Amino acid sequence: EHAWPVIVKNGWEDIVYRFYGGETPIERHQEASAIIRQRMKTTPLAKAQVSGSKPSEHFNEIVRMWVHPTDQSLDPYRDNIARGDEVAWYSCCRPEGPFANFMLDCPQIDPRILCWQAFQYGISGFYYWRATQCSEGNWAGETPQEKWPNRPWNPATSPVAHAHNDGLLLYPGPDGVAWPSIRLENLRDGADDYDYLCILRDYVAKLRKANFSPELVARAEEALKVNPDVSASKTEYTKNPSIVERERRRIGSYIEEARADLGEIGPIFPSGFSSEE
Repeated sequence: EHAWPVIVKNGWEDIVYRFYGGETPIERHQEASAIIRQRMKTTPLAKAQVSGSKPSEHFNEIVRMWVHPTDQSLDPYRDNIARGDEVAWYSCCRPEGPFANFMLDCPQIDPRILCWQAFQYGISGFYYWRATQCSEGNWAGETPQEKWPNRPWNPATSPVAHAHNDGLLLYPGPDGVAWPSIRLENLRDGADDYDYLCILRDYVAKLRKANFSPELVARAEEALKVNPDVSASKTEYTKNPSIVERERRRIGSYIEEARADLGEIGPIFPSGFSSEE
């Protein structure tokens, strides 16, 4: 709530989420909803958000953003989505392959693919618990000689055997400067891809409203379904970054065509891209 005056000053009230815990058991939903309601008094226009909790009588009264694991169905949230609630994803030490995840031994394209899949399944956000989770052994000890960097860096972050580097997307570089992991950089690229898809979706709406370019609208709407070559399902997706880049260029070409048709930029040549290329 200390940040609320800054949020109001910048007009961000309707894009702020107030997070309340994760994986709250249903028998505690009444108690938790009362706490959420009390906290929301200081941030009245923010959206209450919970993770890992299914809708219930008490949570339905106050929660407007639901965060659930990437491998689970959206079915429990259908009524909430219909009333205008948002759903976001999260991953942690679950799920294991063949689902995409952020763990160190997952395909490095996974964080980027998760963004395409988020658009594919109508997900509006992504929640990731911590980006700097480190083994306590790196800091344990009574003397500097017992601690990193005077001892080898321990990459373990979780007691879960397969969850290598879960919660760790940044590494300590020289002089304590944070270095991004390849996974974080791929997540950045995936977020850009997601934005591209959202931009194209907005332009399709503009073209349809203006009754322009039905042929372009048809091609763009097909692209908004997410090419199966990129992601056919949550467990069937490409490991080839060239395929993702090809599809990103195709999305970009449709955006440029739409901008030209709407007079925002000068005429351009049609892209000629197709899903078979």
